[in-house]
Amino acid sequence: MANKNAVFKKFNQHARNRNVKKMLRERPQNFGTQQQLEVHKDNFNENNENISKGEDNMTKESIAIEMTATSFLKKDTAIKMTLVGCGNAGSRAVDELAKYRNSDNKPAYNCLAINSNEGDLKVLKNISNENRINLDIGGMGKNPRKGLKTLETNENVKSIMHNFVTEKISVEDDMVVFFAGLGGGTGTSTILKLVEDFNQEYNEHLLRDIVKQMIEQVGREEFAKNQNAFIEQAREIQKENTVKIGIVAFLPDYYGGAAQLEVVNEFAQKLWGLAKPKYSETGALLDNPFSFIMFPDNQFFTDQFKNSLTEEERREFGNALDFANRMVASTIHELNTLPIESSEKFNLDGEDFRTLILEQSGCLVISKKDAPAVNVQSSEDIVKMFCDGLTKSHLHSEIELFTSDNDKTKQARIFSVGINAIIDEEKVSEEKMQHKYGAGGFIADGREALSDKVAISGTVFDGYTTKSNNGNVSTYTIFKTDTLPVRLKKGLVEEYHEHQKRMQEIEFVETEIATIQEKKNDGLASLKDLGLEDLLANDTKSTEQSTNDLVEQAIGELTAPSVGKEKSSDDSIKESLKGFKFTTRSR
Repeated sequence: MANKNAVFKKFNQHARNRNVKKMLRERPQNFGTQQQLEVHKDNFNENNENISKGEDNMTKESIAIEMTATSFLKKDTAIKMTLVGCGNAGSRAVDELAKYRNSDNKPAYNCLAINSNEGDLKVLKNISNENRINLDIGGMGKNPRKGLKTLETNENVKSIMHNFVTEKISVEDDMVVFFAGLGGGTGTSTILKLVEDFNQEYNEHLLRDIVKQMIEQVGREEFAKNQNAFIEQAREIQKENTVKIGIVAFLPDYYGGAAQLEVVNEFAQKLWGLAKPKYSETGALLDNPFSFIMFPDNQFFTDQFKNSLTEEERREFGNALDFANRMVASTIHELNTLPIESSEKFNLDGEDFRTLILEQSGCLVISKKDAPAVNVQSSEDIVKMFCDGLTKSHLHSEIELFTSDNDKTKQARIFSVGINAIIDEEKVSEEKMQHKYGAGGFIADGREALSDKVAISGTVFDGYTTKSNNGNVSTYTIFKTDTLPVRLKKGLVEEYHEHQKRMQEIEFVETEIATIQEKKNDGLASLKDLGLEDLLANDTKSTEQSTNDLVEQAIGELTAPSVGKEKSSDDSIKESLKGFKFTTRSR
């Protein structure tokens, strides 16, 4: 059973000094002048132009069917994670990660799924049945606003959610990552509610609980004498025992319509409000329990699925959404197992990777580039692949790091950066490593190149390994920033206006049900048949009267007593009306 006491156990597990090697490698950089920033932008643009010229011959997006080498399938992870899938899209993404095992053949991750009905949970293949939680409300009708209200007011649902947060989600892992697809009803509403409830349960009152326990242990008098020192120590304990939270929110494709885009924009803003970096009045970066947020883009994956995959690869994946899930899952798992690989040359260790992912906050950008080893001819080629990853992710639209405002260049903040290379040992000989790749000198060149292109406020972590890699040289560029993918930053608004404009330009047809107008001989007599045609013809004033007046006059003439006219006998009238029946309407 997970409870608040388990949070404090983490302090004994993780409260330790960072290793000396990492401390020596940390080189915070300050770029204070506008002139320096302009130089960074110029260098960055020049590098991008060079990459664009040579990219077709060297690299391609990482879309091979075997995106994770088989040697990664049973490896221990650097960061212990609990993964929570919310709704259909989120649960299927986590289900893909649930297939991975560690070295002792146990699940690499604690995987959970929560959804609004049993049927959607049954389609999962890898998440254990006891970790599938049914809210039992049938669905949210693709309306997350309605879904959020249900989660907040339905007593049974509130009880299920509370038990899920306090009993099922493990706080003994290093972090909890929540997955959902934005645009649907259940996933969009549930992920927002869950991350807020989870953070409130374990993090919001943590400092207060630590201070209270301190007072109970040392006594009120002793605490009062050294209050500032105790508070400082309490903040350190709080930092070590905060349960870190990650968010993976899939953006929908373009074709969901304007209403869906509006909802996605609204809830993406709410999630970004939780995860974005926060600063003090002096500009210092504040601690944030939300370590990162990622926005994989289903439209991006759909375009790749249609335009970049072979027919055989499309059959292998089945559809664009399964392709997206495989890409995200394999990326996360490969990165999380790479630091555990044993190699004398590999120096991005598990503690480096933990620092990169767990500390600070913001939008996590991951870019993987693959190139056939035969095409990577020099250290410069690998450096270009690293630098290209600053703006081009293989999970979503590009990142816009530089903007211009009144002829003044501004750069988004970039915190710690990680660069990592995987060299296929079967295709790249030791001799080639020495002569063409400079015996790993491309790592130092990569650090220098990145620092020339952009201002980095934190640390550059780096490493490489040689192993079987499908004949490729692969590079990863990983960093956190306070900017967002272009589609999310401004593209959704543009798409929304495009939908609205299209609606305004189309002339819509109003359709009605046609009326049946069959002419029937119902036996009604005309005025001529009644001998009353002169009634209208001889009355000159009748042409100036309304239709209603004419009808009333005609009826009046019909019902007035006949004067001076020969009256038909009763027998002849009865004969004429033989068989006639008048039926009144039911009252």
